[in-house]
Amino acid sequence: MNDYYKEYFYEVVNQLSLNEVKILAYLYNKEANSQISAIKTGEISEYLNVSRSTCGRLINKLIIASFIRQVNNSRNYSVYITAFGLACLDIKSDGEMKI
Repeated sequence: MNDYYKEYFYEVVNQLSLNEVKILAYLYNKEANSQISAIKTGEISEYLNVSRSTCGRLINKLIIASFIRQVNNSRNYSVYITAFGLACLDIKSDGEMKI
């Protein structure tokens, strides 16, 4: 059964868009890996140069996949990368992210 989970995880990773991977890489590079170091979604929206609503859709998909977690601290919530998100980056970068 373990191979099925692995296969499923790889399938989810392969479905990610370039912008979704960029969000994960941005959080990784900013060391946003806990509630304390979480990054506001407005900052991510500016980095990607997309509207807040587009950024929100991208972030929601990553939250649903458990690649990032949300911290509710105000109107403009923050997010950080999870261990699953780090594993995703490792796969997408062919191990070059040095996680």
